[in-house]
Amino acid sequence: MKTEIGFCLAFIMTMVLLGCAQEKNVQADEMLKDETKQNEIMAAIVEDHEMMMNMMDHIKKNDHAMQMMRGDSVMMYDMIQGNQMVDLMRGNPKMMGTMMQHMMKMATEDTTACKAMGSMMMGNEHMMRMMKDLMHENEMMGNDKSRQMHMEQHHHNN
Repeated sequence: MKTEIGFCLAFIMTMVLLGCAQEKNVQADEMLKDETKQNEIMAAIVEDHEMMMNMMDHIKKNDHAMQMMRGDSVMMYDMIQGNQMVDLMRGNPKMMGTMMQHMMKMATEDTTACKAMGSMMMGNEHMMRMMKDLMHENEMMGNDKSRQMHMEQHHHNN
């Protein structure tokens, strides 16, 4: 008898808890439908470092969210223009190398992009000096690729 009462109480408690849990889900869904509440929640997340890190982890794990991030050209442009990208690469040589590899691959596959990048580098006096110095060093070290490029350049100029 005591066992039956215990089971009944456990069953009732379980039903009450399940009912509360379902009500919470309904409340969360209802709250997210309200634009004001949505904005309050979003503001709370972006203003709290730990919650924002958690949100970023969720975004990185979600294909749709990542596609939206990549597709947001305004945000990407703002990051590049605001020097955030430069600061990020300056502190992370591996990331800078990866970015450069992608740019070189793009230049290899797209002659218009290649010409634009080349013109940009040639228009920068510091970059031109660095490239000439590197090419000269490679020639001095006997780098066959550099020597071949140098020979091809002289051949085209003549």
